[in-house]
Amino acid sequence: MQPAAPPVSASVLSEQSALKEALKFSPQIAAAEAALQQVRARRNVAEAALRPWLSLNLFASAGGEGAIMSSPDGTAPSTLMQLNRGAFANQNLTLMWPLAAGGARRAALRRAAAQQSMYGRNLAALRRMTELQLLQAFEAVPEKQAMLQAAKQELAEIEAHLQNDRINVKQGAAALLTLNQDETAWSKIKIEEANAERDVQTARLSLAALLGKNSADLPAVLQPSLLPPAPAGSVQKLLAEAVHARPEMSAASQETAAAEADVSGSRASLQPNISLFAMGDAVQNAPGTSGVLVGITASLPLANGGARHARIRESMAALQQSRSDFRAVQVQVELQVQTALLQWQTALANLPVAHQGLAQARMAWQRANQRYLAGRSINLEALGALTELAQARARMAQAVYQKRVALFRLRYALGESLLPANTPTPLHETKGSTLAPANDHVN
Repeated sequence: MQPAAPPVSASVLSEQSALKEALKFSPQIAAAEAALQQVRARRNVAEAALRPWLSLNLFASAGGEGAIMSSPDGTAPSTLMQLNRGAFANQNLTLMWPLAAGGARRAALRRAAAQQSMYGRNLAALRRMTELQLLQAFEAVPEKQAMLQAAKQELAEIEAHLQNDRINVKQGAAALLTLNQDETAWSKIKIEEANAERDVQTARLSLAALLGKNSADLPAVLQPSLLPPAPAGSVQKLLAEAVHARPEMSAASQETAAAEADVSGSRASLQPNISLFAMGDAVQNAPGTSGVLVGITASLPLANGGARHARIRESMAALQQSRSDFRAVQVQVELQVQTALLQWQTALANLPVAHQGLAQARMAWQRANQRYLAGRSINLEALGALTELAQARARMAQAVYQKRVALFRLRYALGESLLPANTPTPLHETKGSTLAPANDHVN
């Protein structure tokens, strides 16, 4: 059973908290949610087309001429009324119930429902992409801080080395060339430290932008979570799971369903349109003319210059395009899974090598420095060992970052939750401005 996560203070930003903040802030997600609401409203409109429509109409006139007037624009169902000479008033209640339209209305409803589902799946895909971007940005900050720490350690070691050589030069135990070599190395490392500091600030800016904050408002301590379990299974099994789980696949499928409904709707434009109507009528100043009227209206389209057939061809072409798009999304998903698997396997192989390389570089520097202090080697050998140690520290930081990000990318490619809600945070802090991932250690 996983231990409960400790309470996180306001000066610490956990990875889980950062995810929640990013999803809440994202303007792209807010726009996608608004678009989904619009599509839901369109579906409601399509559903309304299958229900009875009722309108109340009032006509009143006075004068020496008669006329035929209709209900104001936007009134449905509308009414045409003949207004008699003199004072005239009429009020009626009109009911219109669509009976058949060749399936056009139901096709429109299926299309709206498929579009609503498609927009919902696109929103889910956008949320997952936002999560992946956030996790990559979050993980980049500790990586860059580890790189900065490596540069600072190298700088402290070269300064101690330089101080020792200055004493030796003054005492005549070392040549001035040795001091020049040390100072050149110090300048190079100083530039690396400045660049590493810049990279840390850039990483914090990127993370802050995803959270809708200023970099200065970010807590100094970032708390990565423990890594979730790695997916297991054969490549074919993982590919099948990804095709089933990825919201992009569902969205593409619903886009095809919407296109199929659009084809049905365009074909229905060639069929008869039949509606039932009823009217209750009351006329003032004309006794005996009030009453109730019930009937059926029907219309059959004959010709409109080929526009309906052109619309059918257009919808058929759109359906073929959506099917091709579905296949393209499937190919992309399969490629992402295979690429993510390769990156994950490479990251797993690189991490122990980086561990071993760091230990060997540390021992090599200690021996080279001891040999130099004992006068049994030249200065360049010691400086070379120090440079290799700094590079090994950087490779170690990169290996830890690549392993964590590779797992997030693999889970993203497979359609799995990137960071499950029950994933605990580490229970220990390290010295410095960040918390080291509990899964791996950078020394």
